[in-house]
Order: sequence, then C-alpha cells, then structure tokens
Amino acid sequence: YGDDGIDYNKIDKNYLVDDNTQFKVMGDIDADSLNAFLYQWANNGGDKMSNKNVINVLLCGVDSEFNLCDSQILISIDKKNERITMVSFLRDSWTYIRMPKEDGTYYDEYGKINAAYHGGPKTLLQTLENNYKIKIDQYVAVDFKSFPKVIDAIGGVTVDVQDYEADYIRRTSSQKDFPYGTATLNGKQALIYSRIRYCDDDSDLSRTRRQRSVIKSLIDKARKASNGQLVNAYKQATDYLRTGYKQSEVLSLIATAYSHNWMDFEIKEYIMPNEDYVERIGGMMNPSTWAWTVDYPLCAQRLQQILYGKTNIVLSEDRVSPLDSVSNRRDTTTDGSSDNSSSGDNSSNNDNNYDEPDTPNTEPVTEEEPTAAPDEPETEAPHDEPETPEDPGDNGDGDDNGNRFNIFDRINN
Repeated sequence: YGDDGIDYNKIDKNYLVDDNTQFKVMGDIDADSLNAFLYQWANNGGDKMSNKNVINVLLCGVDSEFNLCDSQILISIDKKNERITMVSFLRDSWTYIRMPKEDGTYYDEYGKINAAYHGGPKTLLQTLENNYKIKIDQYVAVDFKSFPKVIDAIGGVTVDVQDYEADYIRRTSSQKDFPYGTATLNGKQALIYSRIRYCDDDSDLSRTRRQRSVIKSLIDKARKASNGQLVNAYKQATDYLRTGYKQSEVLSLIATAYSHNWMDFEIKEYIMPNEDYVERIGGMMNPSTWAWTVDYPLCAQRLQQILYGKTNIVLSEDRVSPLDSVSNRRDTTTDGSSDNSSSGDNSSNNDNNYDEPDTPNTEPVTEEEPTAAPDEPETEAPHDEPETPEDPGDNGDGDDNGNRFNIFDRINN
C-alpha cells in the first residue's frame, strides 16, 4: 500500500477489458421547426455510445456570477489505443435543455448550451450526452474565481503566448508586463489568458484553443511528476474543485495514470461543432445576440467516429438538416453576401486518423448491472471564494466596454 492507502498491486486488475457492447442504430428524425428538431433528437431514446476502455470526463469552467459554464472541454482517455482526445464544445450552441425544478420535476428550455449549468453540472453533462450520443462518465468543475488558486497550487502553467495576445492583454488590463513567447503563467495570468476572445476575429474559437493549451500544459507537468507529487497536487487543488468523483476514485485514477503513462499518450484536439455542422444565427434570444444553430446528428456521428472509430448513427443522403430550417434567417454582410465563416476541427491530422465507420450492429444493447451508489458525496468547492481576477474583453455578448453587439458587426468590420 502507498502512503495514500491505495493497493498498487491491484490497480491493473481490470485495466483493459473486452468490450462487445452493441448499440442500436439511430437514423433520421423529422420535425417542422428548429426547436422541435432539437427536442426530438435529444429525446429519441437512442443509445449513448461508450467503451469500457475509454474514460470520458467533462471539464467545466464556470462563471458563478451568472451560473454559466463558459468552458466545456471533454477529456477522453482511450487506454487501449493510448490516446487522449480533447474536445471543446462551443458554449453558444443553441440546444434543448431538460431543466430540473426544485420539486424534482423538469421543464423544457431552449437556449445556449452554457445555460444548461443553471440546472447544475449533471444537467450540462446530460445535455451534452443527449445531443452528441456519447456516454460521459463524470465531470470536474472549477469556478473562475477559484481557477487562479488551482493553477498557483500546482506551480503555474507554461504556454506559448502569441505577440498579439500579450499586446491585447497589456492594453486592456493591469497586466502591463504580460509575457509573450513560451511563458510560465501564474493563476491570475492563466485565467486572463484563458478567457480573452476579442483579440481574435473568430471570437470563441481561438479562446478554446488557449484553454486547451492550458490543459496540455497541465498534462505536461504531470508527465514530469512522481505519483506522490501528483497526489499532493490534487490534494492542494481539491478544495477548489467540484466533481462527481469520490476522492478514492480520483486517487485510484491518478495511480493508474501514473503506472500506465497516460501522460505520454498521443493528444488530439477538436472543436464541436465545427464549420461543416453549424449556421450562425442572430436574434435567437434578442436582436443583439446570436447563437450557433447545430446539425447535432451530423456532429454526433462525427464525434462517435473520433472517440470510438465507429458510429451507430445512420443518416440518409437526402436527409433534412436542421440548418435548412434556419437558412432563410441567416445574417448577411453589408454587401448582401452570406457570412458563414468559422473555424472547425483543430486536429493536426483531421479525418485521416480515422477509418470509415463500421456498419452499425443492430443487436440490442447488453444491459449492465447498475453500479452501487457512491459512499462519499460529490466534492463541492467552497463558497467563500475571492473576487475574480481581471478578465479583459469578456463581458458576455458585449464588447470591451460591455456594449452588446451582433458578432457579424465585429467580424465584418
């Protein structure tokens, strides 16, 4: 037994297992409006794809002032293929949310996916599962007010800061000497770096890149650490985290990651949805704001292929996309041309890493026995948190001074 009480002789017992689970085929759905389509897709009863050798954990960066999850990154660990896949979900994706009430009932809500956090992290997790048809095992959430303490507790993060990013931060914050190039950032600097977005024409897309670079830096630090150092880093940060994992489960994962060199796994990065699956629509909630309208069936099919190398979603060539229902509402540029520019898949090798999806098996899913209820409650972050460090250029859907605007105005001008 180690000092943390883990029997390291037993952690490999079921490291890799056979996974012969079959998933029912899902096909097209039909609806006469966007919201009806979103509702039917989320509630179609299709199987969420999973694999016993793949661990999916959702990382949540939370703005507690508005109770929104503005950073959503899936960390998918494929033990068999020795691969870590990071998927950033765009926070402005328009979606259906099954929102819980205090009395235990639910009501239907439509809005940006970051608002699913109004129902708590489990509601956000379930919303992503329903849209992308994958199983997410757990979540780890950190409030932006606590994020600097987490970073400081592990000794900072080293990232490559572009000149224009450093210049923007210097101009719009008190960080007049913000470093550029390969730099080690403290907690306050890392938060600012992770949240800026108005220095890029693509707004939230480059911000997700910066957020993933922070996560990759954490993985790199873990690669150079001993198991004891990893456990100590977790214990330093745990007071500022909220997670559905029990502490014993986290310690066991740390031990397994260390003994099987997870930090040396190949890392791939993606954004969901990408440019092939969205339309950018203004006026979804009011005339001055916008949202991504997403082709979730196509996105879900693609994400299943990325994570598992196969899909149980079969789409016909003449299918009606939800994007078709909003194409006549598409915002236009000043010269009358349609503006549909966006960044997408950030994998360095794109689709060449994956074979065509296997023909879905129509055998019913093998039901597994339910797991026992956890002995320990989920870990909650403390509520007496310090004020949020400066966050230049991120005031919701406004500009640097808090004025609201349509994103097309900024991109086109």
